Amino acid sequence: MKIEFKNKFKLASKSFSTVNVKEPLQVQAVANERIELFIDGVKQTGAELIGGKRIQLKKQDKNLVFELDGEPFAQVDNFYDTQGVSLDGLGWNFSETQFLKLDDTGLIALPDDPGQLEVAALPIIAASGGGGLGAVLGGLGVAAAAGAGGAGQGQAISDQSVALSKIEAYNNGNGTTPAALTVADYVAAGITGVTTDNLAAVNAQVLKQGAGGADTAAEVQSL
Repeated sequence: MKIEFKNKFKLASKSFSTVNVKEPLQVQAVANERIELFIDGVKQTGAELIGGKRIQLKKQDKNLVFELDGEPFAQVDNFYDTQGVSLDGLGWNFSETQFLKLDDTGLIALPDDPGQLEVAALPIIAASGGGGLGAVLGGLGVAAAAGAGGAGQGQAISDQSVALSKIEAYNNGNGTTPAALTVADYVAAGITGVTTDNLAAVNAQVLKQGAGGADTAAEVQSL
């Protein structure tokens, strides 16, 4: 199994080939850069199956560990202690206790106490909106506008509430009105695992629920 980590912007990579991974492949997190994981030349988004199993993400100290069937095979050192580093892909399997959050195309680390989240701890966002990390961290509701300051945390809560209200409104609609939900709507609501490939199916599940059946993140995530 050939494992590669690539820095999307500098195109740096490390790789090795092995049958049984005895020591996880380790790379150092780089501030404000997005990491891509490749296995046997295939870019991983978290949705792929390796030997019929999905990769699990685990937090170990400040490191992000990749496990397959309970066995670690790679890790990004200091992922949770490096400003702005992120992992590419929207389909990763992780629990809420891992302190990870989806942005527009991947995962970023949160502080161990999300209530203490500061804007300074988030990835740097291009003011033009054309940067690799996007103009808005949808799940956190932090815009790339000057003067965001300490309002980021409250804005995140507000944006998530708005997104959840939009999802519940779609649940109570007729499938045409209001308009169909987008991946960005789910990301803003803090929902993981929704991609362009499964969006229609997820929307169909939301639409099938009774009133009040899709107005919390836990309810929507379970769908």
